[in-house]
Amino acid sequence: MNTMKNLLLAAIFLVGITLCACNRDSITKVPVNADLKTAFNYKPGTYWIYRDSISGIIDSFFVRSNEDIYTNTTNGSSKSIEDIVMNISEYTNIPTLSKIDTQSWIFDFETTMFNIYFYDNKIYDNQVQFFPLINYPFQTSLSSYPLISNYYEVEKGTVINIFDAFTLNGQSFNNVAEISHSANINASQNSSLNSPYSYNDLFFISSDVGIIKMSLNHPEDSMNRVWEIQRWHIVK
Repeated sequence: MNTMKNLLLAAIFLVGITLCACNRDSITKVPVNADLKTAFNYKPGTYWIYRDSISGIIDSFFVRSNEDIYTNTTNGSSKSIEDIVMNISEYTNIPTLSKIDTQSWIFDFETTMFNIYFYDNKIYDNQVQFFPLINYPFQTSLSSYPLISNYYEVEKGTVINIFDAFTLNGQSFNNVAEISHSANINASQNSSLNSPYSYNDLFFISSDVGIIKMSLNHPEDSMNRVWEIQRWHIVK
């Protein structure tokens, strides 16, 4: 009797393993584009130094962490999406500013999308989301998942130019995309907002070193900066 019981338990165990294996095999893994990963997958030790051409203030951005995970989709598509997330801190060289005045940024990569999330520590309680900021390899239009296509109802992203070579303050950069993002967001479109929020931003991104110039115009925060890269150190 014990022998039959043990055989039954063994059979159930083997069936369970088979079902689990089949379930794993049925999930399609969707990796980050290899070219995107090669160009922009920055590791801790990476930093960028920018100068605001309006105020002359110097800001430093550095990568605090880099995580590479796969996340299963929840829309019944049986896909597991690779998601590379870089946490980046911004510090300003103004002694009178406290730590709370610094900003937090996230670079997020999925499929061909280079996304940025910017945590404004003043008025905007949630994130400013550039989703996607750009696709890579660079293309003349921005594309994302159909599930979030309605995001463009509040945010408009436009690829203005793609340059084979671009010069900024005497420094030459290869393969540069110029992208504009703008939005006018109210509480009905984002329930986390205390008040309407708008922005009109411009980015220049090089496959050599990342963001080489960004103009951020956020009226509700009295933020108007034009950061231009001064120096950098890239770790991949």
